Amino acid sequence: DKTCPMGEYANQKVLIENFTENNSLVKIMRLSYVLSLDDKFSNLLKDHEKSKVKLNVFLGFKRHIVLLDDVILGVKNLIQKWDHFDFKNINFCGHELVDRCEMVSILKDRFYKELDYSCVEASNSFWAGRAKIIELDCSNFKEVLGRLPKQINKIKNR
Repeated sequence: DKTCPMGEYANQKVLIENFTENNSLVKIMRLSYVLSLDDKFSNLLKDHEKSKVKLNVFLGFKRHIVLLDDVILGVKNLIQKWDHFDFKNINFCGHELVDRCEMVSILKDRFYKELDYSCVEASNSFWAGRAKIIELDCSNFKEVLGRLPKQINKIKNR
């Protein structure tokens, strides 16, 4: 995927990718939004459900969500079959673009039944340092996993 860095941190990541591009001992793992029921956003949902405070969820915030279980499996498979993969860059990501409001709806239905939320437009300042949509190709990750990445509705409660 073509890189389009936004901000200093993203620029540093691209510099490192460019620096290691000819090193066969390095593979680049680009993580999309990694979802687990213990991540920062899931904990926010949990807290809002508990406190009964309505949560505003921003529309148009879309990512290829990847489940933590698939990230762990992907890393294990990379370690075990390093030389089997002839590509350098792997987007650890889901195969479908998911809007944050859709994500909350799925998580509410599965885990946070009492959550009260509204989907709202974000302010321009919110978007100042982040992209609304990040499109990623999961084909290399699919090969590493040996299957398509799991969809968000397959997340398990631990």
